[in-house]
Order: sequence, then structure tokens, then C-alpha cells
Amino acid sequence: MAADVEPSWQERSVRGTLRLRITALAVAIAVVVLTITGVLLVSAQHGLLEAQVDHALIDRADELETEITAADRWPPGLDTTADPDILWLIYDDEANILEGTGPLVSFGGVSTGQVMGRTEGTDEEGYPLRVLERGLARGGLIVAADLEDVLISTRTLTELLLVAIPLVALVLAALLWWVVGRALRPVEAIRAEVATIGGADLTRRVPQPPGDDEIARLARTMNDMLGRLQDATERQRRFVADASHELRTPITRMRAQLEVELAHPTDDPRRALIDALGETTALQGLAADLLDLARADGGAVAAVRQPVDLDDLVLAEAARLRSGGRLRVDASAVSAAAVVGDRSAIARAIGNLVDNAERHALSRVTLDLAEHATMARLVVADDGPGVPAAQRERIFERFGRADDARTRGGGGTGLGLAIAREIARAHGGDVALHAPYDGGARFVLELPLAPD
Repeated sequence: MAADVEPSWQERSVRGTLRLRITALAVAIAVVVLTITGVLLVSAQHGLLEAQVDHALIDRADELETEITAADRWPPGLDTTADPDILWLIYDDEANILEGTGPLVSFGGVSTGQVMGRTEGTDEEGYPLRVLERGLARGGLIVAADLEDVLISTRTLTELLLVAIPLVALVLAALLWWVVGRALRPVEAIRAEVATIGGADLTRRVPQPPGDDEIARLARTMNDMLGRLQDATERQRRFVADASHELRTPITRMRAQLEVELAHPTDDPRRALIDALGETTALQGLAADLLDLARADGGAVAAVRQPVDLDDLVLAEAARLRSGGRLRVDASAVSAAAVVGDRSAIARAIGNLVDNAERHALSRVTLDLAEHATMARLVVADDGPGVPAAQRERIFERFGRADDARTRGGGGTGLGLAIAREIARAHGGDVALHAPYDGGARFVLELPLAPD
């Protein structure tokens, strides 16, 4: 089990900065929203309370006007003690104050017309007045009320919000700090595990939290990636081991032949040279196969995009087979088909399939090329011993051979079919071994057709 790795101060600083940034941004947004809400709330409360004062003034003005109209003298001599919260006065046409409540009697600067709004006047305690002026038959009426309750209520709400908003921001910051830290904990666990995984041990996986949220999907993606890296590394190690074995065998034989010839010279040294030349040719073919695999792994095959007539390549391979004279070649079912890609690589893939058929065929090789929907399909069939069902995928592995063809005498390096499949897949196609109808082997190469 992996030992816990204490993160460095730089890593803790980065994690802490992310946590701090998220918390600070969220709190800042919350404070702005709460402040705007608070301002709107205070403004709404102030407007509502003023509207209530206005309704009270209108009601009081209506009552006073009714009493003035019903009086049989002028000035009417109204009761100044009723409803002490609302001040009023009556003035004549010359703007002389006739009667009213005490604090408002000294209020001057009255004018005719109906007005409701703030004035520069204040009551005895210094609070601003809300004033309603209404014209009468012999003058006018002014009613007023101070805004003490309105201002006190508004001030109280403002002070409460000034305390509540920072307090809510602090609580929210603490809560977000805890939540963000808890949310980032699986990420930190993933980071710590990845930091300890090296190329020597790719079997380990990052901890995967339950659920299907973003972090759980990140962990699954990381584990899938580690699985692919593990598979790729294992394939590479097997490839290197197999390549070393394949290279060591002909080199060992060449060395043994040369040492025998040097220790016990014969009258005809050409035999040793011919054998060495054969081994050198095999090594050259193996090196070319390894180079093709390296190009396919590096993506160089798919980089070349040019029109390729498959029927020309297939007919050229058929002619080469016929020139050997050993096999009957049936290419009557080859029709025109065009694809786009690397011509030399596609020719190599077709050649590998044909070479494989030539090595195992008893007397006949059949080539069939036709268009099927959006794919060009090449069938290379032989009448050889075929491939056991259990090994139909193994033969496409690098250095993979069927059990009855493991010897060097078979002439293959074990890379031809693997190269053909790599080239086909790099062009968006594939190579597969289909079950034959009448024995032998039936390889099918499919490539996307060239666009019209």
C-alpha cells in the first residue's frame, strides 16, 4: 500500500490559494447581493412608511375640510387638541394664519395650491415634516406630520443590516471554506496518489469517490488513463523483449557460423557466406518491420493524405505472386476502389497480407477487392492449414505467430500482420481474420473510400 506523501509547501500554497480564491469570490458576490438587497429593502421600507404618513395626512385634511365647511363662522374655531400627531393650520386669502396647532402656527411661507412633500420646516424636535396643502373657499389648509417614526424605523433597519451583512458574510466565508476544503479533499488525494505513481509500478490507481459527480468522473478518467498507460507499457516491454529475442537469434547463428568457419576452414567458404547473407537479409527485414511499427506508433502513417488506387496495388501484388510460379493466383474479382492515405504504407499492408498468404498457401491464393457502402474491402484468402479459432487475435499481436509457425523457417518475423493492422487503423480501417468457408485463411482489409 502506498505511503502517505506530505505535500510540499508550494503544493499546499497552491491548494490554499484555490480554496481562498473560491471562498473570497463567493463571499464577495454574496456581500454585493446582500448589500443591494439591503439598500432596496431600506428604500422600500422608507417609501412604505412615507406612504402611510401621506394617507394619514389626506384623511386628516378631509376631516378638517368637512368641519370647516360645516362651521357657520370664519375662522371656524376648530378643536386644536384632536389628533396631536398631525399638525394643521388655516390661513386666509392674504396668507395670514388664522388658527391651528401650536407648533405649526409659526410655520410661514405658505402658498396656494395642493402640495405634498418634504419642506425645509421641522417640528420642535428637529424632525422634517411631511406637508399637505389644500385650497379652501376663503384661504387654505395645511396639514403636516413629522417623519420621526419613519426615520427611526429606517435607521434601525439600516443599523441592523450593517451588523447582519458582515456577520452573514463571516458565517458564509467559514461555511464555504469548510465546504470547498471538503470538496477539494478527493482532488488532493488523487494528486497525492498520482505523485507517487512511477513508471515502474503502473498497477496502482487513484482513489475513486462514490457517486457520479465531476470529481468521481475525474478519478475514473485518471484510472482509465493509468490503465491505458499500463497496457501500453506492458506491450512496449513485451515488444522490446520479443525484439531482443528475435534479433539475438540470427545474430547468434551468424556468430556461430563464422566462428566455426574460422576454427575449421572448409574448402568452400561460400556456404558460410551464403548462410550469413541469409541471416543478414532476415535482420534487414526485421529492422524494416520495426521501423514501420515505430512510424505507425508515432502517427507518421496517418500524416500523409493522397489519393490511392487500391486495385493497382492489389494487381501488382498478384503479378508478383504469379512470377514465383508456385501458386495459382485468382484476381478476377478485383474491381476499382480508391482511398486516401499513405500509398507506400497501404502498399506495405497489402504486401504483408499477400506474403502471409504466400507462405501458408498450398496451391492457391485468391484476391477480391470491391466497394461496400463507405468502405473498400480487400479479401486475401489462401488454401493453407488456416488458423485455430483460439489464435485468430493473437496472430495480430507483435511477434505473434500460430503455434505451427513459430520457427524461423516459416520466413516471417511475426510483425507483418501487426503492421498491416496498425496501418489500416491509422487510416480509419481495420484488418480481421474471418472464418473461411472451405478451409485456409481469409484476411479482410477495410479502408474508408475516398470522398467523391
